[in-house]
Amino acid sequence: MLKRDVRGEVPRPKQKDMFIETTPASENTKTITYPALKGWGDDSLTKLLYNAHFNILTIDAKLRIISQRLKEIHEAFEAVIEYARSVSNVSFNHFMFHRAHSAYFAGFRLSTAGQCSESYMVLRGCLELALYTFHFHKTPGGAEKWLRRHDDEDSMRAVKKEFRPSEMLKILANKDSELGEIAKQLYDYCIDYGAHPNEKGLTSSIDMNEEDSAKVYSLIYLNKGNSLAMKWALKMTAEVGVCCLMIFAHIFPEHFLKSGVSAQLAGLRQGL
Repeated sequence: MLKRDVRGEVPRPKQKDMFIETTPASENTKTITYPALKGWGDDSLTKLLYNAHFNILTIDAKLRIISQRLKEIHEAFEAVIEYARSVSNVSFNHFMFHRAHSAYFAGFRLSTAGQCSESYMVLRGCLELALYTFHFHKTPGGAEKWLRRHDDEDSMRAVKKEFRPSEMLKILANKDSELGEIAKQLYDYCIDYGAHPNEKGLTSSIDMNEEDSAKVYSLIYLNKGNSLAMKWALKMTAEVGVCCLMIFAHIFPEHFLKSGVSAQLAGLRQGL
């Protein structure tokens, strides 16, 4: 038998006018009140969205240490962006840094919502944004070639050949062998657990139980906060975020130094 598990950690909401109140299981967590549209949770889609949103709102109470680290990584991205505002010579690589930060934020939202397999798709993209930018940084004319991808068929073929993840990882490893190995391991993990439709991405999102002597397979849409899958997805989000910051530190050394993020990197890596 097959069924979907879309419950996450959610109790039935109490709806009062245009607000929803929910009280997490933890006695130390206050009741959460936030705006909701009329009819929110009455259909299968908004109910799923509500469950995902509740997971995000309560992650602090369930996994406070990793949640705090994820916030610190986000703040490190923000600090570099804030310093970049004072720089007059903005480059194309600055735009890529913003996109990598946005991808980190998207991975954070998916992993904290409990969409673990799906989070690896976005985290892979976050890594690739950092790798592409490092390639631009080390390869004169690389950014322009990439921008001309759709000029003609020859340009398309040239970009596909040059901007292969395996080749970009080699370029990073030539500069920083330890960081290159870390990036490769994280990239491969993302591919295995959801960035591509591989075996582990599927089997890690299936639960098997017995009900009335029959095997019941649950296809998990939203993992619970105390599940191993969710803990690993959150850890991976932090690791990818720190790895990308370390890659960008090679591209923008002054930004990282003067924003204070260079001094924070060792602490952000600790325990991951």
